[in-house]
Amino acid sequence: MPAAKIPDEAFIREYTEMRERGLSYRDIGRQMGLSKSAVIRRAQKKGLTDLNTPAPDEIDIVKLKEWKKEVFDAQHRAEEKNKLIDVKLNIGGPFGLLVFGDPHIDADGCDIEELYRHAKLTRDVDGLFGCTPGDMTNNWVNRLARLWEHESISSAQSRALGEDFVNSVDWLFIVAGNHDLWIADGALLESWIPDQVVNKPSEVRLRICPPRGEKFIINCRHDWAGTSQWNPAHGPMKAALMGPDDHVFLCGHKHVSAYSFIKKGSGRIAHAVKVATYKIYDRYARDHGFRDQNVAPGCVLVFQPEAERETQKVMFYVDVDEGVEALKRKRQQYRRSIS
Repeated sequence: MPAAKIPDEAFIREYTEMRERGLSYRDIGRQMGLSKSAVIRRAQKKGLTDLNTPAPDEIDIVKLKEWKKEVFDAQHRAEEKNKLIDVKLNIGGPFGLLVFGDPHIDADGCDIEELYRHAKLTRDVDGLFGCTPGDMTNNWVNRLARLWEHESISSAQSRALGEDFVNSVDWLFIVAGNHDLWIADGALLESWIPDQVVNKPSEVRLRICPPRGEKFIINCRHDWAGTSQWNPAHGPMKAALMGPDDHVFLCGHKHVSAYSFIKKGSGRIAHAVKVATYKIYDRYARDHGFRDQNVAPGCVLVFQPEAERETQKVMFYVDVDEGVEALKRKRQQYRRSIS
């Protein structure tokens, strides 16, 4: 797994020394605990030129084209693999997803008590898993680093809190939001996440496969394109209308609570969900006059793979506790039915 971010000065020094010795980007990545692509991107951002670049007349065009084909083929395989990720559940019957709105756990306006109470539910409630469209921490960087002056904790304390929270939830999947990607393209967040948890930057589309019954496709982005002053769920609703035949289109980012659903041509009901945030008090929103549309920081989706009616397969609860109680009842009914 990627290591925490290497300071710029150390990266430049180590990168330069290793390139002078002729090490490949992949070998440099192994030494630094980064992927090959992360090494290349960071070197480019720092304006580092390849110290071993040959003169144009020394370049072997045939080998260069072969190498470029290998790079494309590797990217093609990765992109195809990530179009739809299968996640197998080891439990039968109803299950639930507690959707965490943008946590922003280091923000002074974050309701940390509620955040950790919800995290505990995923550990204690049978069949309940966590997921989030991202923004674990504020991660103020570059010109935004000045905002640390307005917070009560430091950058180091922020990272400690972020890691602790990530490890307190029984996750099904995590999407890295724009704040998460500000540090080493999400490598810091990725370093906190257990290997078995699906995690992707910006978006993930996964198919939840229980032992029996319906397989559910969740299409989650940090945010879906499209806004409307008349419908706060416009982004995921547009995706549901125009996108693939998935069960749930989910996002966060704007700190707005919204929900809607439609019947697709196939007869499937597609649910459009926009979840808000645990950052209850937000100076940026106040300064810009954004209306408070945070109904609840999280929500619960309950899935019934063996339900016969389409209306019973996916149910949305804006209140986390109500959704959890509904899941408990359905799990009890399921256990009685198989006993």
